[in-house]
Amino acid sequence: GDTAGKPSSLKKVTVAEFLAAAEDDTWYELTGEIISIAKETYGNFTIKDSTGEIYIYGMTNGWVGSNNQSFAQIGLKVGDTVTLGTKRTSYNGTAQGGGNPIPAYYISHVAGEGSGDQGGEVTPPTVEEGAYVSELTWSLGANAYDKTSSTAQTATVNGVEVSNLLKLGKSSAGGDATITIPSGTTKVGFYAIGWTGNKVNLVCSVGGQDTTLAIAANAGATGNPKYTITLAESDYYTVDIPSGATTMKVSTSGSSNCRAIIIGLKAIAQ
Repeated sequence: GDTAGKPSSLKKVTVAEFLAAAEDDTWYELTGEIISIAKETYGNFTIKDSTGEIYIYGMTNGWVGSNNQSFAQIGLKVGDTVTLGTKRTSYNGTAQGGGNPIPAYYISHVAGEGSGDQGGEVTPPTVEEGAYVSELTWSLGANAYDKTSSTAQTATVNGVEVSNLLKLGKSSAGGDATITIPSGTTKVGFYAIGWTGNKVNLVCSVGGQDTTLAIAANAGATGNPKYTITLAESDYYTVDIPSGATTMKVSTSGSSNCRAIIIGLKAIAQ
């Protein structure tokens, strides 16, 4: 690659030292864990180390000298620890790395632990006995599958055997099912995940209201049952049930591969 303008030396600093540095032509080497990615096109993301966190406004795949939108080629995910070269810049008085016209540039990274999609450490929920067992019943609509289907839908969820889960959707189409709501229910709680590599919208329609949940992709939702799934606390949802509602329709949409798995459906009476 073209090394014209590439800094000949980098000053290795912590995030706190970087935040305290002056805005000048010094180039720094920063290492931190990616905690969020705001814009993958340009490589806008936030990293943290034990001393603090910093927003990186633009990073390229190796030294380029301008932003050629090559960040996505690196394949970085939340939870990965990245080492990069950057100047100390600011925006509206707030310190940041990267910048325009000269972005930060990628040096190396260490992949994070965890599912890859959620990044970082997946915190499994504290599980009460039967947490993943659905106590509600449903009728299957289009492209919906459960233990009664020709391919019975079963899984090991956080180490627990689960035989009554609900799968919606197939490779190219959404699916739906209608859940029966017992009287006196004020909320329905459940775990929901999207198919591996696909963020999916799960629409819960009850009492004339639609609640759309953007559920996270899960690496365990792949292939054919039996699935091996690790749920995180963030995979748990509750939907408010209006008084008198007797059913809730759940359906998937949002991507070409809008498959979802729903686990542990329970009625919550307040």
